[in-house]
Amino acid sequence: MKVLIASLTVFLLVSFIAPSYQQPVISGAPIVANLHEETAVETELVCINCTSPDNKNIEVSDQSITPSARFFDVYRIDGNQEFCIRYLPSQGSPEYKRVRAYNILIRCTDSDKAYVEENVEIRIRTNEPPRITSPLSETCSFNAKTTTAGTQLLTNVITFNDTDNDVLTYTLTTVPASAAVNYEIVKPNPGYEEIQIAALNNLDVECNSDVTFYINVTDNKHNAVGPVVVSCTVTDKYTTPKIANVDKEIFVSEDTVVGTSLITFVTEPNEPSLPMTYEIATVPATAVSLFDVTSTPNDLKLAGLLNYENTQQRNINVSIKADNSKCPPDTQYLYIRVTDANDLPTLGPKNVTKTVYEGTITVNPEFTVTDEDLDDSHTYSIVSGNDNGYFTIDPATGVISSSVVYDVDQGRMPTNATLLVQVQDQKGGAIDNATVNLFILDANDNPPEFSANSSSQSFSVSSCAQLGATLGKLWAEDTVDSAYQSNNYSTIVATSNSYLTVTPSGDIIQSGQIPAGTVSSLTVYAQDRGEYPGYQTSRNPVTITLVGQTCTTTQAVTAVVDSGTGTGTGTGTGTGTVVNTVATVAPTTTTATAATCTGFFCDAGNIVLTVLAGLLALGLLGLLSALLYRYCCNRPVEVKRTWTPPRKVRPITPPTPPPRVKTPVTPQHIEIERPPSIQYVPVPVAPPAPQLMRVRRIVPVKQQQQMVKIKSMVPVTQNVRVKQLVPVGGNTTQAIATTPK
Repeated sequence: MKVLIASLTVFLLVSFIAPSYQQPVISGAPIVANLHEETAVETELVCINCTSPDNKNIEVSDQSITPSARFFDVYRIDGNQEFCIRYLPSQGSPEYKRVRAYNILIRCTDSDKAYVEENVEIRIRTNEPPRITSPLSETCSFNAKTTTAGTQLLTNVITFNDTDNDVLTYTLTTVPASAAVNYEIVKPNPGYEEIQIAALNNLDVECNSDVTFYINVTDNKHNAVGPVVVSCTVTDKYTTPKIANVDKEIFVSEDTVVGTSLITFVTEPNEPSLPMTYEIATVPATAVSLFDVTSTPNDLKLAGLLNYENTQQRNINVSIKADNSKCPPDTQYLYIRVTDANDLPTLGPKNVTKTVYEGTITVNPEFTVTDEDLDDSHTYSIVSGNDNGYFTIDPATGVISSSVVYDVDQGRMPTNATLLVQVQDQKGGAIDNATVNLFILDANDNPPEFSANSSSQSFSVSSCAQLGATLGKLWAEDTVDSAYQSNNYSTIVATSNSYLTVTPSGDIIQSGQIPAGTVSSLTVYAQDRGEYPGYQTSRNPVTITLVGQTCTTTQAVTAVVDSGTGTGTGTGTGTGTVVNTVATVAPTTTTATAATCTGFFCDAGNIVLTVLAGLLALGLLGLLSALLYRYCCNRPVEVKRTWTPPRKVRPITPPTPPPRVKTPVTPQHIEIERPPSIQYVPVPVAPPAPQLMRVRRIVPVKQQQQMVKIKSMVPVTQNVRVKQLVPVGGNTTQAIATTPK
């Protein structure tokens, strides 16, 4: 009891003596803030409402952050009375997958150091996808012919919500897909996530009975949300036209005339108020130019020639679209099979000119036949211009030949012919023509002949007759060929031998002295100057014969006779006339017979052979001399030498030799004397080892033998070998020594 009284007394005393104060107060607990993990700017998260009941100054600071983070801080911005927790992205960023909340312990302290603490929770949030807040299915109905562009089709709008206030994107998909071009999504109230489906075009182009819309939304951060399905019924619409008489196969002959209508389209339903057009495509694509659907309404016409032989266009698939400008057209087909027909052959070239020579003629006009019928054959024939039957034509190749040996000489056959050649196909008998113009030239096909007065001739001349005399003349002519290319220009082939020469002009000239009794013959031909096929030589030559006769010498003897008579009258004087009469004595004929040489050297050929034989003998003699000199006189001489080994002497042991150098041996080292009382014996020089040598020339020299005696041998610094003894003045011989090797 006493203790209780004492404690109460102390408490009252302390309470009375100690000053009274109040702690700061943090209001708003619990304190929670949200932070998006994508936040990239400095953000104020939450402000701390801390007050002092005593109106004292306060300070707010963070004591701890759990888990640890550096991107949160507590401070007061100038002019602001509150302390706020701020997010600092420059110091790092949160990750929702790792940490979803941070706890920050906040302490509020007044000037008396009194404080209060509170926990602040920072929740990390990630971005949320948008949500559809209206029903997921809707229905609608509209009149296609009266609904215009911009008309909204739904009775109620479709609404969405995004807690993150992200920008939303909407997509619209239609079934059928072709209808998508006629519709769009619009936002009737900007600022609200509400959408409507509106007509993008006038819906008279909507030919579907039903259209289903699928709407999805996305914030571009998450997968699309949806779809919202809207099913709409279309009333009073146009219908896609159909061609009733296609989707089948037709046959068309390849010879069908261009412009022919292949088919007239029957289109249903028939909308008189709507224009109908047709569009075609073909397989192969190159065949599209063969058809026309624009010139005549509802008609498919042939615009080009069909070709059965073109296998790429033998079967053509034509795709056809009937378009009423409102509904998307359907694709239908027409399968066209091209049938075969006989194609006309074309013969070319149309005009051929050939120039040939007479004779056996063969001409190839080099015809070409163009016929699109792949399996057709053709036959050639001459239909006009061959009245005389001079020409034939190969029916398979078109080569033209003469049926006779064509001859234009002396106008026997015409020099030109114009032939009309026809080609005919086997398949249908179709024909085509071409013209061949032939010009036949005169060929040099007749040789010249000697004239009747130019037959073989014989002449006899004296062995001493004058050379160069013209003995006769020959003539040749070609009376058949024309002057074309000098075919009838004839000359004599220049020919000669030792005694006769015939010139091109036909002169027969004695060109050599013919011995008496010698008969010389010369065969002569005539030749023309024709160019094709070449020169022609006379078939029958002429022979010119020259016979040598004995030379006859005629001498004229003239005698001068002096005679005179005189008649005188009177005495002592008279006159007289001397008449000199020249009397010619009849000539005497002396026959000189040339002496005939019958010796070996009378024949010039023998002389030439003799000279050649002599030159050959001289050459062989020179060759023999060269061989003898090479193999007999130039053989190597075998020199036999003997060698006497030197006498054995006591070897001299020299002192340790210095470095090996060559030391010449002087007369002071070797002294040789010749005593008169001693009989000198030749000292043979030790020959080298026997060997065979080829000696080109042996020159005798004067050999001198000297009797020498070695008086003394003076030791030198090293062993030496005498290489050569050289005579010197007096009775000594200088030795040239060399060091042993």
